[in-house]
Amino acid sequence: MVIIDYYRELPEYKKIQFRQKAMSITGWSRSTFFYKMQHGNLKQLEIDALTELINTISYDRQD
Repeated sequence: MVIIDYYRELPEYKKIQFRQKAMSITGWSRSTFFYKMQHGNLKQLEIDALTELINTISYDRQD
């Protein structure tokens, strides 16, 4: 799954949590986060970090 597709499928409260964690991990500002999600111009290290975050969140889910 593409990272942006994952993000779009999240309910709003989980989007906020994901966004906050992603910004903390990458050091992005909020505007940078949205720009990168919209344009998809992620570097490989960013992709790796966000993929690891997604995998961690997936294991932590209680749904």
